[in-house]
Amino acid sequence: MNLPHRLTELFFPRKCPVCGRRLEKSEVICLYCMSTLPRTSFHLQADNALAYRFYGSIKVEQAAGYFFYDKTSPYRNILYELKYKGNTQIGKEMGRQMATYISSSEKGFFKQIDAIIPVPLSKKRLHKRGYNQSECLAEGISQVTGIPVYTWALEREIDNPSQTNRNDFSERWKNVEGIFQATPQAIRLQEKHLLLVDDVITTGATLIACGKAIKRACPDCRISILVLGITKNFG
Repeated sequence: MNLPHRLTELFFPRKCPVCGRRLEKSEVICLYCMSTLPRTSFHLQADNALAYRFYGSIKVEQAAGYFFYDKTSPYRNILYELKYKGNTQIGKEMGRQMATYISSSEKGFFKQIDAIIPVPLSKKRLHKRGYNQSECLAEGISQVTGIPVYTWALEREIDNPSQTNRNDFSERWKNVEGIFQATPQAIRLQEKHLLLVDDVITTGATLIACGKAIKRACPDCRISILVLGITKNFG
């Protein structure tokens, strides 16, 4: 570690986004907060509340979320750091943690997945932010599972307004309906089992829109869902 970096660490130490404790060199979230993360067990249940949300909209093979998201909880800062503070490392690490946690069960969530598809950003938003937070998560998942990430399969054609202040499903669906489109290359994914990855889910409207776009191009593909954060009262 060079001198300028040592001085930066001394006077401006990295802190845990959840509790504010000083982070060790390899940490993006402190060990205590990682151990007390309000994890779900959805990957152990085929008919969980998340999977139920997609019934009647798109056929989902399996669906899981890593931890319960509550906007009044300090754990919300994980998503805030990832989405708005440019902390791509927290996204990759949470992707690795999520994949490791889910892989530790005997249910084989990743066993038959052929490819990971992160929910895309519009070109305008991607240029402004500089990265896709869902792609960061997908990269972390891929590092643990070895499953390839395909960023070329799905496009977001319209830079729609944020979903943040839309809590009603019908409002969110109107906001995302028709904004995603599969690319011509997506035809190569016919009969593949695809894992759609997003950062947080409230009603499922965005992932339903993505799933429908993929299914229009590849009617015989299979779709599963994995998200980092899931609202606690989901379903």
